[in-house]
Amino acid sequence: MDFVESTPRYLLIAAVCIAATQVGLSHFQHETEVHVARGAKCDVTELPIQLGAWTGTNTEIDPRMSAHIGGLSVVERSYSNHRNEQALVHLASFSVVTPDPPHAPEECYPGAGWKILQNEWWHYGKNRSFRWMLVERDGAKAGVAYWYQSGEQVTSNRRELRALMQKLRWQGEAFPPLVKVMVQVPVESSVVAARTVAEELGTDIFEWVRDHSNSATTGG
Repeated sequence: MDFVESTPRYLLIAAVCIAATQVGLSHFQHETEVHVARGAKCDVTELPIQLGAWTGTNTEIDPRMSAHIGGLSVVERSYSNHRNEQALVHLASFSVVTPDPPHAPEECYPGAGWKILQNEWWHYGKNRSFRWMLVERDGAKAGVAYWYQSGEQVTSNRRELRALMQKLRWQGEAFPPLVKVMVQVPVESSVVAARTVAEELGTDIFEWVRDHSNSATTGG
């Protein structure tokens, strides 16, 4: 068969394959959005003021910042305990999961003038982990524990979040609310002490998000 005569046929086959792929991707995206919508109900403003040994004080959120974040609900608080340890907490919930985790801290902090000195996974306790980021600005250091939580699952980037979405999609499960969590602790005596604070408060927050997400998902 002459190449010129056969080329249109191959182009037609390629076009059909591409169209079929696009239909498949569109169907997958639609089904994913359906599963996301089924479980995406989490009002982070309901995070308790009294959280274990920690007592929180609400901080005012600039409406422009809230709109920029794009979350369904956003809360920012300053927490302290009886040892006078301090931590700033930021939570935001999202109903539609995009390929990129919204407003990644490794992008936000440099934009606010912080220099990132360290950014790695930190594992502790029983199957608990978060990203631990050490930052510095104007001679002051802070430790930031952050993660994106869906039920009991914790992710930190596009690849991990996409894998989680695909897993739940193929299992036919509702996608729990996606909650962004950040716990910022000033580094005063040592980095280890700051990270211990993040572990303690972060565990309380993780458990609340997990329990709240489960009730939101099963509640329809």
